Amino acid sequence: VSPEANYSDKLNPNNDSDATRAINTSGSNFSANSNSLLQNATDETVAIPRDNSVSELDSHTNNDLHNPEVNNVAIDNSLAKSDSAFDTNNLQKTQAMQWSAANAEDVSYNSQDNPLEEFDDSNMPTIAISSRNFNNNLNAAKPFGISNKAKNLANKPNRSSKKRVFLIVGLSAAGVLTIAAIGGFWYFLGPGSYWTLPKPDDLQCKNYASCKITDVNWQQYEHTLKIAGIPYKVSKDYSDDVPEGKVVSTNPDVVGSHIQKHNNSTLNVVISRGIRKATIPDDITDPKTYNGKNPLKTLRKAGFTNIVHDKSGDTYSIDIPAGSLIDINPKPGTRMNHNEEVSVLLSKGPKPVQMPDIVGKTKSEADSALTDAKLDVKYEEENSDTVAKGKIIRASVEAGSDLHWGDSVKVVVSKGPKTVTLPNVCGKNSDEAKRIIENLGLKVRISAPLGDLMHVVRFQSPGAGSEVPLKDSNGNPSIITLTVI
Repeated sequence: VSPEANYSDKLNPNNDSDATRAINTSGSNFSANSNSLLQNATDETVAIPRDNSVSELDSHTNNDLHNPEVNNVAIDNSLAKSDSAFDTNNLQKTQAMQWSAANAEDVSYNSQDNPLEEFDDSNMPTIAISSRNFNNNLNAAKPFGISNKAKNLANKPNRSSKKRVFLIVGLSAAGVLTIAAIGGFWYFLGPGSYWTLPKPDDLQCKNYASCKITDVNWQQYEHTLKIAGIPYKVSKDYSDDVPEGKVVSTNPDVVGSHIQKHNNSTLNVVISRGIRKATIPDDITDPKTYNGKNPLKTLRKAGFTNIVHDKSGDTYSIDIPAGSLIDINPKPGTRMNHNEEVSVLLSKGPKPVQMPDIVGKTKSEADSALTDAKLDVKYEEENSDTVAKGKIIRASVEAGSDLHWGDSVKVVVSKGPKTVTLPNVCGKNSDEAKRIIENLGLKVRISAPLGDLMHVVRFQSPGAGSEVPLKDSNGNPSIITLTVI
């Protein structure tokens, strides 16, 4: 080993280990060219005679035995006794020892101490060196007597290098694809694909997950949305709870909700118009109008939502149909908030009653009973041979029948029996007088106490001009008595 040799230069930083090259270690040629050859070689295996003359080299190399990148030196125990050149068959007979770089000042060279000087080139042992980049050093190594097998090894394709290139390219491509996948996920499905609905500054929430956006200042929240870049649409609606100009609701409505960016999604915001107003129609109390026939429906249609109607307080009315208004508060024509109270009193219509029993009673008695039942009575009179004058003969509705206030009833009052005014038949022939009275519907009885000699009526009973009922209480014609002489 030459004194000027620096063993650190013999280390190959690439740690290549897939090729083995054989070089001649003859004399000064090895010393002079060892640096240029070994700079590109790693994992070298050197086959040299195992002799005490290399103890000095061993002492220097042992310092780096535990270095994983240190080259290996193989010493063939049989080469010291053999005259043949080192070949691949001798590789299994070598003993591996570690090769380490040494400082120039620690290495000395004495040709007298080199046992290799005793051998000529043909008997000289060889050093086998593995190097990936050995092809680049073939020309420089020729002076050292490189064997044909080493040259062939240098020409073989560097499979490990290609594998490493493929691995690097594959890992790079995988990295690019991974980054692209992460970016795509972030943009299309992740945080880059949506806006997060921000919390209004004036909204108090304990739990954001269920914090709905309502009753907040719209101008302030609109400014927040513009800063966040969130598109929105605004509509207005009435609200009983949210004052005019504030946010009634949003869709989505919960703080932290996601609004998609890639499907033209927008935030829908409803702004309060305040409480809706409503007006009580003017004609609602007139049962003849459409609004008056169904006042409750009319009030709901007008927008009122707080209508107070106590059915137990409804009353009968002879004039107002059932379901129509008897009273309303506030009065018709009032404009007010739709949720303010509106009290109504409805009619139950005419009260149901039963027809009283008035037949045979006097007209005054019948009139009192029919008035209490609020019936519409019409009286008529007619003669009756059986019912005394002034009493009720009959009515158009039987007693006990179901009626309602205001129903009409016809009542017949007796004028008593039918009567006729008797004509004066005195002085007339009895036969003629009898014919006149019988024509009136009366019955004639002749009385002749002195005998009927002249056949002349002297007296009549009842007398001429009297009102005589045509029939008696039994329904028979009344009898008129004529006295003749």
